[in-house]
Amino acid sequence: MKIFHSIKAKLIIMMLVLLIIPLVIVGFINYSQTAVLEKSIIPKNVLEQTDNDFKQTFDEYEGILQQIAQSEELQHEDQAGVETSETYSHLPGANEPELVEFYEGYLSEQVSDHEYILNSYLATPEGAIYFSSVPSSESDLSEFDATTRSWYQGAMDQQGEVIWTEPYFDAVTGGSVITLATTVTDSSGDVVGVYGIDFKMGALATELRNQTLLTTIIISAIAIVIGTLAVIFLFV
Repeated sequence: MKIFHSIKAKLIIMMLVLLIIPLVIVGFINYSQTAVLEKSIIPKNVLEQTDNDFKQTFDEYEGILQQIAQSEELQHEDQAGVETSETYSHLPGANEPELVEFYEGYLSEQVSDHEYILNSYLATPEGAIYFSSVPSSESDLSEFDATTRSWYQGAMDQQGEVIWTEPYFDAVTGGSVITLATTVTDSSGDVVGVYGIDFKMGALATELRNQTLLTTIIISAIAIVIGTLAVIFLFV
C-alpha cells in the first residue's frame, strides 16, 4: 500500500512538472523578446506587427496629440502669459519668457496623466519652442532651431496629419524614443506652429514585458490547479 501511494505521489508530481515546464519556457521566451524591445531602436510599423497593443497605444496617443494641438491655448499669438523676471537665455532668442512659463504650465497639465510622454513642445515658424518641461539652464538651446528638425518639417509637409519620426535613443534617459507631431492652426486656418510629443517607446515595451510576465504567472497558476484536480480525480 505504501508503495502504491509512493507511485501515485510521483505520478502527480511528474504530471504537474510536465504541465508547468512548457508554460515557463514559453513565458520566458516572450519575456526575453520584449526585453530586447526596451533597449532597441525598432520602427513603429514593426512594433505594430509584433503586438496589436502597440497599435492601439499609438492610435491613442495620436488622438491626444491632435486634441492638444487643436486647443485654443496653442494659438500662441493670443496668449499674453504672465510677466516674469526670468530671461531664459539658454533657450532660442525667439522665445518669449512669458510664454515659456505659460506653456510649461499648460502643456505639463495636459500631458501629466499620460505615462508614455517624455516631453511635449510647441514650435513656431519664427524659431521659438515652448516645452511642457523646460530644460535646465545647463542645456544650451540658444542656437536650437526647431524648424530644421525632421518632425517639424515632416508636419509642415503634411499639414493637418500626424507624422511619426524614426525612433532614436534619448540622450538623457538612454531609452528608445519616437516623436509624433502635427501642425497647429489659428481660427483662420493659418498654420502658426507645430506641436510635438516625445513618446517613450522603451516604457511601452517595459509595460508589455510586465503584462507578459503576469499573464504567464496567471496561466501557470491555473494550469497547476487544473492539473492537480485532474490528477487527484484520476489517481485518488
